[in-house]
Amino acid sequence: MRICLLGPGNIEYHYFRLLKIGKKRFKEEIDRIASILSRKKVELVLLPAKGLPYEIAKKCKELNKESIIYGLVPFNDKVFGIKHLKDYMDKKVMYKFFNTGDWYKQHMTIALFGDVVLLLGLSLGSLSELLDGLYIYKILAGKKPYVGVKREKIHKEVRAGSKMPLFILAYRPFIKKGLGYEIESYIKKSDAKLIYVDSSDQFDQIISKLVKKYETF
Repeated sequence: MRICLLGPGNIEYHYFRLLKIGKKRFKEEIDRIASILSRKKVELVLLPAKGLPYEIAKKCKELNKESIIYGLVPFNDKVFGIKHLKDYMDKKVMYKFFNTGDWYKQHMTIALFGDVVLLLGLSLGSLSELLDGLYIYKILAGKKPYVGVKREKIHKEVRAGSKMPLFILAYRPFIKKGLGYEIESYIKKSDAKLIYVDSSDQFDQIISKLVKKYETF
């Protein structure tokens, strides 16, 4: 089972200043999340860039050298480029890189590269990545038959919905008020599954259940 990590890039601003999470508690949370992921039969996929997803991936690799972590990189982009990713494209952390083309496609499809999305906070980037991915997921699920597209046309590594419905795990310790009634309704309408995770202990239980569910397909 593959998990896509989505979350804010600016840790200092988002978690410490905006959400006012203490640094000790923050470290404890990410250490527990990484410990759980490193022990499960899961792969990780993320944008290798400054931010919480990369910090968790790096910690997973420290805890388990066998962790399989994929980086999504728009190698062909001619507008923004990828120079700012170079410090995070560490092959000691990343098992392999997938070329997503350009930043526009990367942004719209990143959430589709996992069977599960772990949402670690609602920055502008992470929320829009989730919603863009859900819109395309709705197409893949046949909710817009007049559009229609095969997942391999997007990317051969797109996984969302291929074996089980896309599960979105919204980690409540890092999300102040949830996603809101309208977004929650559209997630349900798209046949994706939204689960609010209240603690790392609950996260451990949910991941164990999802791994078992995945293996039954």
